[in-house]
Amino acid sequence: MASKTANQARETVGNLAEQAKAAASSAGQMADKATSTVGSGLESMGQTLHKNAPSGGMLGAAAHGAADTLQSSGRYLRQEGMSGMTEDLTETIRSNPLTSFLIAITAGYLLAQITRG
Repeated sequence: MASKTANQARETVGNLAEQAKAAASSAGQMADKATSTVGSGLESMGQTLHKNAPSGGMLGAAAHGAADTLQSSGRYLRQEGMSGMTEDLTETIRSNPLTSFLIAITAGYLLAQITRG
């Protein structure tokens, strides 16, 4: 009887673990799709800005620079997705642990100040 109950418990835990993995995988795929959609939108905005920006002068140079940044950011988001961004962030943190720690502390402090008042 105890053996049967233990086996049923193991089976239930195994099923729950498989369901959790499937849910996490589905969530990851949805995040990658959303990130890709945002990336495509940024690229499109960059193209529109290039078409409508003045061709010369300081304003034109600034507009084309912003358009280039939008396009390259969009391309990165579309190609890498959420999983690629996570990998890049992890690598950056491992390469620069002290800087990453200081940024996290500063961001936490600023977030606390914003939410307080």
